Amino acid sequence: VLREAAALARPVAVTDVEGVRELLSAAAQGWIAPVEDSAALARIVTSLLEDQSAARPIADANRRRVESDFTLENTLAGYSNLYRRLLATEQ
Repeated sequence: VLREAAALARPVAVTDVEGVRELLSAAAQGWIAPVEDSAALARIVTSLLEDQSAARPIADANRRRVESDFTLENTLAGYSNLYRRLLATEQ
């Protein structure tokens, strides 16, 4: 869901679980709440709602990141490399 929201240039409030930082632009790194810190997540959500002019450039940067780094070709190449590595370790 995060990748889809980013692709639609929607501001996102997330917690710092595995994989999140890789999906978001560098500009969005300050909008990531520590795991199990609901107060920090609430502050981020409030900030996104109250200051949409600050959220817009970050949402746009996330969209550009998804469009450039998560293309179908890149995704297929990543899976292909993963399968090759897995097959190589089985032999």
